[in-house]
Amino acid sequence: MMREVQHDNLLKIHEIYEGDNNIYCLGRLYEGENLNTAISNKLIKFDEPTICNLIYKMLEVVSDE
Repeated sequence: MMREVQHDNLLKIHEIYEGDNNIYCLGRLYEGENLNTAISNKLIKFDEPTICNLIYKMLEVVSDE
């Protein structure tokens, strides 16, 4: 499934290697704060337009066919 999912708002998976007990995904490394951690620790304060944009992009990923 991960090989087939392609969307601008998702990380790009370049290669997937499958072993007997493991699956390895090779993708691009994006450095920075984990969004969930940043929100939980209140490291980032979001205004309403930014929150709306983030939610829109997340919903766009799951609604695309």
